Amino acid sequence: MRMVAGQINLARWRAGVWGVALAAVMLVGSVAGAQELSSRSLRSWDAPTGVDPRLAQVRDDGQGTTLLVMSAGEELESRCVVVVAYEDEALSYGYRRAGAPSRCEDAFVLPGGAGFVVRGDRMDLPAGLATGFVARIARSGEEVWAVEDRQIAEDEDYVGAWEATGRGMAFDAVSGMVAVLTQAQESVGGRLRETVQLHGVNVDDGQVMVVGARPEGGQGEVIDDVAADTSGGFWVTLKELQGVGRQLWSYDGAGGWQSFSPSIDAWERREVVGGVRTLDDGSVVVFWRVRGEAVSGVTRVREGEVIFDRELEFDGELEGRWVPLSDVARGWVGAGYIAALRQASDGQRVLELRSVDDGERLAVGYWERLAVGVELGLVSGADGEPVVLTYISVDESLREFRLEVEETVRSPGTGADGGGEGGCVVAGGGGAPERLWWWVLVGMFAGARRRGREE
Repeated sequence: MRMVAGQINLARWRAGVWGVALAAVMLVGSVAGAQELSSRSLRSWDAPTGVDPRLAQVRDDGQGTTLLVMSAGEELESRCVVVVAYEDEALSYGYRRAGAPSRCEDAFVLPGGAGFVVRGDRMDLPAGLATGFVARIARSGEEVWAVEDRQIAEDEDYVGAWEATGRGMAFDAVSGMVAVLTQAQESVGGRLRETVQLHGVNVDDGQVMVVGARPEGGQGEVIDDVAADTSGGFWVTLKELQGVGRQLWSYDGAGGWQSFSPSIDAWERREVVGGVRTLDDGSVVVFWRVRGEAVSGVTRVREGEVIFDRELEFDGELEGRWVPLSDVARGWVGAGYIAALRQASDGQRVLELRSVDDGERLAVGYWERLAVGVELGLVSGADGEPVVLTYISVDESLREFRLEVEETVRSPGTGADGGGEGGCVVAGGGGAPERLWWWVLVGMFAGARRRGREE
């Protein structure tokens, strides 16, 4: 295991020009002329060499630690690359399972800075053998344990013949179980069909706890994703083999399965969109849409009680004009906010920020204009606030921007934010062209980083 430590550059270390530059990053969308999204730089660190962060999977622990997992190299030269940005330092890890060429698709951060668990495949095994593995890596870079899918596939409870590493993994802190998925082919009535099974591994010692878990009686459905339930167990999303429907189930880690069916009329017509996430109070937030209809929404439920069930608006005010929006494409949940990623009628992606208390929309803005650089994903800050992670290719850095909702002031007679002549420059208002501000900001970022390296 090769590990490289990097320095976290906090935004407050760079005053003066940063304050002026970031004031221009008010690339916003307003709601009813009252609120807008703005971004504020939090921290930055160097991107790992030899990989493209734009291809990474982005994860977080909900408490301010950000993780990126990706692969580098081709075929027999391949290796896993994992970047973990803690509060005080950013660590980059290069990992090969048993020294063999490896590729990794997913990972999650362990609580208390105890490292991470990664899911991937060995690239040196012959066809017909299970290539997947799951491994725990300490913060120091040491491999604590590793379990290969070959071991799981040989268990008597495994169903069918291993075919591929399944997408998705999760950690239940209550039971200490790491859940991973595998795809297999099983014979039913003389015909082969796809099946996806859930397996559990003990986070402390790597002992296999569960093999071949899946809901009983499922017809034409397979496991598509898994997420941890903060109160214990897992939330498991099932998808239809013939179709696009996705439904939610709970799994207690010990054989108990239950379909998620809140007391909402026609809930069975809704399909789950993206992953789900539970909050500290045990409530679960689910984004959904109705198949065949232009209807989508978000629901929060705690122990069967519906806290809110809100249908998303069909349009939003973006840069002073109302634009039709698509169904929700993906959702995000933090301690203080929830967010929906949608698409505007002009083809651009849009982010809606909503209250986690009642689901009400707070602000909406174009996703690609919320922060400087190429947006990689939305993560949670230390207090559960929404943070945009970006990659800046000019200086090969990764940077985080905190999203904030601010009240806007409209000048009488102008119909625009900021007061027309002499006013604050915002998207859709008067002042310097948006693209000019973009390149001014990129130049400032690059120049400041070069000066920092020279010092």
